[in-house]
Amino acid sequence: MSLDFWIYDADVLLFGDDDGDGYFYGIDLLFDADTVWHSAAVYAVTYLSLDGGPWNEYAVTDDFLISGASSRDEFVLVTELESGYPTGSYDLLVELYDAHTGEFLADFGPESSSALGFLSLEDFNRDAPRFDRPVAVSRGGGGGAAGVTLLAILATAFGLRRRGA
Repeated sequence: MSLDFWIYDADVLLFGDDDGDGYFYGIDLLFDADTVWHSAAVYAVTYLSLDGGPWNEYAVTDDFLISGASSRDEFVLVTELESGYPTGSYDLLVELYDAHTGEFLADFGPESSSALGFLSLEDFNRDAPRFDRPVAVSRGGGGGAAGVTLLAILATAFGLRRRGA
């Protein structure tokens, strides 16, 4: 680990709970990586751990630039878990690497911030909406021309009736 690089802060917003069970398939991860240098090219590798189990890689970012200790270079990684993630409590870990050498630079996980721990996740395939009440789908259509014809007949009959009175 390099003392010249660190992840200042990270936060997670979960989204996508179509069945309303409190487990989400979407992860919006925001983190702020910093360095003592003016700027540096880096990339991040992110991992999830189910119920304290082994860390499993779930995403790798493209290379991006960080500028000193600025907060204006925050990185956002949006992920939707498609399959292979059972319903449970996950921890999230971010590792930072040098884009040119691949050298490990820093990490940030649930020990660094509680925002990265105990995330209620499941994959999209396990997030099937459940319906508590009967669902009916109705489709209507038709008769537009007959409606116009009927309206014309009624208007004519009403007109003749007024003249005859």
